[in-house]
Amino acid sequence: MARSPSIQRIRNIGIIAHVDAGKTTTTERILYYTGKIHKIGEVDDGTTVTDWMEQERERGITITSAATTVTWNNHTINIIDTPAHIDFTVEVERSLRVLDGVIVVFCGVGGVEPQSEKVWRQADTYHLPRIAYVNKLDRIGASFENVVAMMRERLGGDILPLQYPVGEEAGFEGVVDLLENRTLRWLDPSGETYTTHPGVPDELRPVVARYQEALVEKLAECDDALLTKYMDGVELGAAELRSTLRRMVLAGRIYPVLCGSSLKNKGVQPLLDAVVDYFPSPEEAPLTPAENLKTGQHKILVPDPDGPLVLYVFKVMYDQENRLMSYARLYSGTLRKGAAIYNTERGCFDRMDRLLRLSGNKKEPIDLATPGDIVGIIGLKTSVTGVTFSEKTDPWRLPLFTFTEPIVSMAIEPKSVQDQDRLVNALELLVIEDPSFLTRIDRETGQTIILGMGELHLEIIVDRLSRQFRVEVRVGKPQVSFRESISTEVSVRHTVNRQEGNKSLAMTVELRVYPAERGNGYLFSCDLPAEHVPRRYVELVRDSLRDALITGISLGYPIVDIGVDLLALEYRESEVNDMIVRIAAIETFTQATLQAFPILLEPIMSLDIMVPKEYLGGVVEDINARRGTINNIGVKQDLQHVKACLPLRRTFGYSTDLRSLTQGRATYTLLLSHYRETERESTT
Repeated sequence: MARSPSIQRIRNIGIIAHVDAGKTTTTERILYYTGKIHKIGEVDDGTTVTDWMEQERERGITITSAATTVTWNNHTINIIDTPAHIDFTVEVERSLRVLDGVIVVFCGVGGVEPQSEKVWRQADTYHLPRIAYVNKLDRIGASFENVVAMMRERLGGDILPLQYPVGEEAGFEGVVDLLENRTLRWLDPSGETYTTHPGVPDELRPVVARYQEALVEKLAECDDALLTKYMDGVELGAAELRSTLRRMVLAGRIYPVLCGSSLKNKGVQPLLDAVVDYFPSPEEAPLTPAENLKTGQHKILVPDPDGPLVLYVFKVMYDQENRLMSYARLYSGTLRKGAAIYNTERGCFDRMDRLLRLSGNKKEPIDLATPGDIVGIIGLKTSVTGVTFSEKTDPWRLPLFTFTEPIVSMAIEPKSVQDQDRLVNALELLVIEDPSFLTRIDRETGQTIILGMGELHLEIIVDRLSRQFRVEVRVGKPQVSFRESISTEVSVRHTVNRQEGNKSLAMTVELRVYPAERGNGYLFSCDLPAEHVPRRYVELVRDSLRDALITGISLGYPIVDIGVDLLALEYRESEVNDMIVRIAAIETFTQATLQAFPILLEPIMSLDIMVPKEYLGGVVEDINARRGTINNIGVKQDLQHVKACLPLRRTFGYSTDLRSLTQGRATYTLLLSHYRETERESTT
């Protein structure tokens, strides 16, 4: 397939960061300098384009990922701005699935913080090229060199600065372009124009020379022809260095570092240049595997407008008119408005009403989409996060998406009995939108329970019920969503007999269950010869047991870290159907797990605190009182840096308590670290 000029000029990127690194502020400047908006919005004023929800504007945080499209240097850049708060990590995860590269924003003061490290690792999972952007260099205590050193120490890989800051803290005014050996200064407060001068300021020449030498040496190591010239003392040109750098970024071998101050409107235009220069087009992007559901064939998708339709939905959300909006990326084929497309999960056709180009909460109707486009679709009634739409005659499906199970729950009820049905309907819509949000009915009390990724997550849900759905509710105290597992290996053989009309059904299943390493989730294996047991039945057993994990063993919590071997599947052809296979598999699994000495696991959180020295003693004492463990106490930016672990159930209300202990002068981050066994009597 010949390369399409239009596809070559597409960049699908995300912007990810730790809380308060300046991610949304950077996105807002990108929109302004590309001409998408004509007035810069500010997070503190609640006027940004990508943070359009009321809750986002009030709290000054990103809650849901927002897509927008801009143009820069004759390239189309589709941007997804993602949340930085850990409670909304699923928004990052499902966005990364459809991106070809990410800008990771780091605070020039805080450097590599817990959530920035986590999102970096998430990008590792998808093998995404990255550009690091060290922001807030105008702040007191900012240090470009310190942040680069932290990146090398904590993130690994070849971290390669392409710029060096001119000026420090309030005196920050521009950057030195290390490749072009020139100085860029932003003297206009709006940042719309900047000056470019050849050479380097005299006071920076020694340090810049050191950085340039490291840059040239690293790139020469990556290319035999360049290395030969470099060893022969030939000066390497910026164009050939840039070409090698692009190849290394696409291969994930080098991570370029740029810098600036987005709030002060400095450094954003070169960042956009780098997106165009170093990030891949859809044709060069990380490989996307797909499976043909009719033939079983696996292949790597090619972004061909004339190829089979492959449309992946990475998010669904109800808009302000309560219409279901599907956010999707087109990987192959051409999508035209009004088309009927095939849902590969449901096995049915669905028809779109409108095809849209997105810009935050604004939508622009379009007639068609081509490979690489990220679009909004209204009218798909069967759409859910993770579904692939294709063609019935040639159905291709991308790998299914798995989401982290919720870890916090609370009881909920309407303030008015008359609102019960409205509450149920509203919760159903929110579950469709958010794969990390679940509901269930408590078996003993009959109460409705909502489950999410943290206190803030559920707080936002409750707020949306009131504002968006006009349902006033009462909620209980947050509770931990534990996990169940097993502590020993057990094998069980079990036969199920059923009567279906005049037909007798029978199936014998033998399973071995065993404890898996923490974090391994669900492991399934089957060594039965394919000629004896159809692959379809083996897959049905595997999927049935995955469904059974949700209901738990004896306490109703999800089962994790368990391995299952299918040892036998015995039946007569005249006495079997899918239903009996599923029933037999689940009953056998239930018996096995009950015999395997079930254990209860609780979530343990990693706590990272920055606190003035005079409050350190009270903070440490409080952690110990919460049954936490202090892992390390160090010094960072003249503050005490405390790293600890403590049970999630001991963290509820921590924000208020820490504020009281330190008079509001401490900051902290909580991330899920791991699960560990807990005594049942200590879970209250």
